[in-house]
Amino acid sequence: SNIVRPELRVSDSLTISSNMTLSSLLIVLPGGTISAENKTFTQDADAEGGILILAGDGSTDTYGFDQYSSLGTINYGSGGSNTIKSCTLNSLGTLDKYSALTLVGCSKTNNSFENIIVNDAKDSGISIYDGDVELCTTTIRDPVYNYIKTNWGHDGLVHGLTLTATE
Repeated sequence: SNIVRPELRVSDSLTISSNMTLSSLLIVLPGGTISAENKTFTQDADAEGGILILAGDGSTDTYGFDQYSSLGTINYGSGGSNTIKSCTLNSLGTLDKYSALTLVGCSKTNNSFENIIVNDAKDSGISIYDGDVELCTTTIRDPVYNYIKTNWGHDGLVHGLTLTATE
């Protein structure tokens, strides 16, 4: 079974300078930013993890983690300033909890998510809620559930999408 550890909460700026192994959920809070280029993310085999980015100033809407009791409800807005470019996400996520990558309220202005490869997600590959962020040149291989999910009025383009099932 998985070990639940406290989330890595980013409320300021986080620049990923080397490949990263997650031991818990990496959550970028409203007002925080993440910048990662040409990096590989993995997670400990027994970890509950993934990458969750909540955009904006924390004033507009709420994101309720109903099944994630330790997080409760977090206010988010629209916007953000995040970059994940030319990165690989290997075996991230938690079954029935976290997608490998979840974007909430991210706008296409000042956010760049491109050339991302998601391999063997432990839940869904990428989930996008609200906002109008775009995904460019994305490959998702062999997730446990959905390759990609959008909801809550997400109104951005997804182009250059490759979905691969090897099993």
